[in-house]
Amino acid sequence: MRAGRDLAGLALVAAASAACPGQALAGDSATAAGRVGASVIEPLTLTAIEPLRFGVMAVSETESGAITVDPDTGSSIISGGLGSLCPSGASCFARPALFGVAGEAGRHYRIEAPASAIAQHEGGSAPALAVSAIRVSASGGSGGAVRRMLDDGGNDSFRLGGTLVIPAGSAPGMYRAELSVVVSYD
Repeated sequence: MRAGRDLAGLALVAAASAACPGQALAGDSATAAGRVGASVIEPLTLTAIEPLRFGVMAVSETESGAITVDPDTGSSIISGGLGSLCPSGASCFARPALFGVAGEAGRHYRIEAPASAIAQHEGGSAPALAVSAIRVSASGGSGGAVRRMLDDGGNDSFRLGGTLVIPAGSAPGMYRAELSVVVSYD
């Protein structure tokens, strides 16, 4: 009776191993062929074409002000005790930053930019100015990281704007901030 059970158990093991390719009984071996693949695409490059410019401003001794540069329209809004010293269209007038992107045609990519930055006085002696509400032009996406697509030639461009707050009585001079903008394939 015991021998019949052992044979039945052996038949079940043999049937199970035949139904599962790549498995082997103790002492036997099995092989299977697999595949390996990779796609090589154009590297993604980012070029800063124009910097974000807030223009040439005069600030009141008693009232702070701000200037906002809209990346979608290119327009600027000045508020508080701030006044622009540049005529519209002049090279010193406020305008958004412009970036160029190149890579694999038709591929989606994401743009990540900081929400704020600190503009330091070039002489180093004056208090820094806050750059806030930094955002990428909304065409092609919205929210945190903006998603866009490269055209048939593998190119795209986008603009970046923000708000510069200038406290009353700020020291005259050139103020600069570094912005780390990152693009990556989706």
